[in-house]
Amino acid sequence: MSNVKKHLLEAATRLFSKHGYANTSVQQICIEAGVSKGALYHHYKSKDAILYGIYQPLLEMQIDSLQEIIKQPSLLADRLFLAAEDVGRTCLERIDELTVFIQSMHLLEPETKSLVSRQRRHYHQIFSNLIQEAQRHQVIRSDVHPDLLINQLFGPVHYSTTWYSKGGKSTPDELARQIASMWLDGIKPSTEPLEASNQT
Repeated sequence: MSNVKKHLLEAATRLFSKHGYANTSVQQICIEAGVSKGALYHHYKSKDAILYGIYQPLLEMQIDSLQEIIKQPSLLADRLFLAAEDVGRTCLERIDELTVFIQSMHLLEPETKSLVSRQRRHYHQIFSNLIQEAQRHQVIRSDVHPDLLINQLFGPVHYSTTWYSKGGKSTPDELARQIASMWLDGIKPSTEPLEASNQT
């Protein structure tokens, strides 16, 4: 990524975070980044493209990382932990980008929103395949739909945009390990038959 493109994304992230996507103009981004409008439009055709450019690298990195984790020869439970840990760590490390995107995703143009949805579904499917494999081998509970198990992880991670701040007592690595551990502990197979656990 060129320096100009990097400065534009960083400037836009700061402004979107502070003022909101809808209340930030292209001119303000140019002033913040110290570039001309011509330079901005050379790299991004619209403000919509800038918003996509803020989030897309994070999503692409997560997809690539998940695919590498799945290929590892380690135990299935270890791969599942690493996948969950990666979700937490990458989101916390890129908390500004994640916050801006979650707050502004609904404002994307229909075509861009559709593109993001397809990419997110792709990531979701890779993760779902891993979960289904873990269910088949009884590493995790199999009486819950994979989508719900995924949402039990992604929901709290995305909610971190409301409570996490950089420079706190815990690092992204530490928090990611805790998130992954709590998630996996909560979806382990029950030690009791389902009928017995439902008795009052």
